[in-house]
Amino acid sequence: MKKIYYSGSALLLAIFSFVIFSNFYTPDTLQKSPPLAPQGLVTEEVCGITVEDHYRNLENIEDEVVKKWLKQQEEYAKDYLNKIPRRQYLIDKQLEFNKRSTSLITQLRLSDDNQHFYVKRVGNENASKVFYRKNFSAPEQLLYDPKDFKPEADKTYSVNYVQPSRNGEKLIISLTEGGREFSEIIIMDVKTKELLPDRITNCRPADGPGITWLPDNSGFYYLHYPVSDFSSDLLFKDTKAVCHTLGQDSKVLNEVFSRTNNPKLDIVLQDFPVVTLFDKDDDYLFGELLGASRNADTYYAKIDNYSSNKYEWKLLFTEAEKIIYFYIFENDIIYLTGKNASKFKICKTPLDNPDFNNPTVLVEEKESEVIQTISVTSDGVYYVSTENGVVSRLYHIKDGIEKEIDLPVKAGTITLVSKGRNYPELWAIIGGWANSPIRYLYDFKNDVFEEAELTPPTEYPEFDDIVVEEVLVKSHDGVEVPLSIFYKKGIKRDGKAPVMFYSGGTYGISLTPSFNIPNLLFTMEGGILAVAHIRGGGEKGVEWHQTGIKTNKHNSWKDLIACAEYMVEEKYTSKKKIAIWSISAGCVSVGRAMTERPDLFGIAVPEAGVMNAMRFEKTPNGLNNIREFGTLENPEECKALYDMDAYLHIEKGVDYPATLITAGFNDPRVIIWQPAKFAAKLQAYQGSDKPILFLVDHDAGHGPGELLLKMYEARANTISFVLNQAGHPDYQDEVVGAKK
Repeated sequence: MKKIYYSGSALLLAIFSFVIFSNFYTPDTLQKSPPLAPQGLVTEEVCGITVEDHYRNLENIEDEVVKKWLKQQEEYAKDYLNKIPRRQYLIDKQLEFNKRSTSLITQLRLSDDNQHFYVKRVGNENASKVFYRKNFSAPEQLLYDPKDFKPEADKTYSVNYVQPSRNGEKLIISLTEGGREFSEIIIMDVKTKELLPDRITNCRPADGPGITWLPDNSGFYYLHYPVSDFSSDLLFKDTKAVCHTLGQDSKVLNEVFSRTNNPKLDIVLQDFPVVTLFDKDDDYLFGELLGASRNADTYYAKIDNYSSNKYEWKLLFTEAEKIIYFYIFENDIIYLTGKNASKFKICKTPLDNPDFNNPTVLVEEKESEVIQTISVTSDGVYYVSTENGVVSRLYHIKDGIEKEIDLPVKAGTITLVSKGRNYPELWAIIGGWANSPIRYLYDFKNDVFEEAELTPPTEYPEFDDIVVEEVLVKSHDGVEVPLSIFYKKGIKRDGKAPVMFYSGGTYGISLTPSFNIPNLLFTMEGGILAVAHIRGGGEKGVEWHQTGIKTNKHNSWKDLIACAEYMVEEKYTSKKKIAIWSISAGCVSVGRAMTERPDLFGIAVPEAGVMNAMRFEKTPNGLNNIREFGTLENPEECKALYDMDAYLHIEKGVDYPATLITAGFNDPRVIIWQPAKFAAKLQAYQGSDKPILFLVDHDAGHGPGELLLKMYEARANTISFVLNQAGHPDYQDEVVGAKK
């Protein structure tokens, strides 16, 4: 069971009067410079700090003046990016690579009897479709094309989640409009391909815990959001785990695990109460209070009376146990915990009388490997460990005997998929930085891996000469930070190559090796890609995460700075040829690295980023993220929030990097005014003629969404902007701010 869910609570809008100090640019002047935003200064004392918030007015995104400015920013940024030579080449090249592959399969789900359900994009189709096979070797059937969903609406929908019933007779299909966050669910009768009359709204199964079917397939549990309007102060509040019975009116909410339905439980407004049933024969249903943490308070209840939707919930363990995965195996709970084990250990305790203080330890904490995940089958327990987040190993445990399994290929990343304790099948998806992932079926009895791809593998000889280096870099306090570097063989170490850094450093998530064609395109253009495994992530375990959050957050961006300095010292690149890039909460480190060391970086690309940390608590996603970033109510954490606030650290007249800031107008996770305020202040305070672009997508949520062309355009925007500003000769033209 994966125990992490990135979403949050609600937005409390404070309406402030404001004075417009700047005039808007008219469309015919967009070629010269972006329009400066109106200012609405609010000065306040927060935890002993005088905070001058010059663009508090932009938080009122319903204001017509603010809407106009956002639209003008979108037009200007698009106009600028479209003029960069070879931007279209990057889009076309991605389409060319994608066309080479017969198809791209995601969301592969199996029924108990191995019926295969999956989402597949054929060639360069913009949207994926839902397909089916009776078994792995059976002929493929098309089940559903999203263009058939609401054809009268004249809108583009994509499939972002599927889940078959346990017997494979019914299929849940989740669809979303463009890149929006909330989904609509339809249910299909697989045999007839007819849709049931049921329609579920106010849900987001693709982003979080997913959906669990009842033992008899008569319905399912899902997380219901009472409000889906991202501008409402009720967004993400008081969510409920509900049970939907097939054929029932979806407006009837049968609450099974919620704050209102279970007042005796310790559930607060910002929690996400979700339920899971591992196997149809299980005696217990499990309820978890998820949020922006890998740990959660977890409850359990007898499921023998599920038809009445009445459960007597009992506490199983609290988040203090630091359990990030658990499964039921025979009569025990098998779990992965970071309690008294920074690199994690695997334990078990009896289900009928659990004792988490004195469990049986199955696998002790390892010295140089972090245990990342576990999976169970009828043949025992499997687990994956990683070294510095980039070298993966697979192990098996049964009857107290532990064995490392020889892999068919070198593994950067291993993803395990199984059907549970009653089934022998184990699939391992193995990949790396420069090789596409391959799905294998593992035969335990014969200790053999067999390729189990549903489509023929695609060859990419262009990437055969990619060199991958894994190094350790000393940070500001002497701590060694893993750094992954990859580039095309033969590149000169003369300090002239552009370098594009990607970093995360949040939620204890490891940036494990993944095959990414757009990123590898950057290396084909002569660039060096670097992945900084900074503190706040999970590459080195619990401590690595804890030393990069709240009052320790400064370690994250100082690690990033140290990695950039290393690349200069080792003559991979030089100052001002370095780009730093991240998304969402990872942009805290990007924003603070560029404001603390503007002399070091030439380009920055914060995508849908948290840029105004002191105000993040007041956003829809804020309350739940207190665990990661802290709260204004705690004096020390409040000061740390100020320290990590990139927006408040922008100073007038400083030569900041050329910056491409992106945002989705319909983003509930990082509300648009977070990047908007950062863009507005950076444009007004920039001390040079380097461009500050604010690319607003009025149709998007938290990212470009599932549509192929939008994804490829987003990556082409980033790469072309970086190469344009780094002075690559093939990316220059008469563009404002471009290098000659």
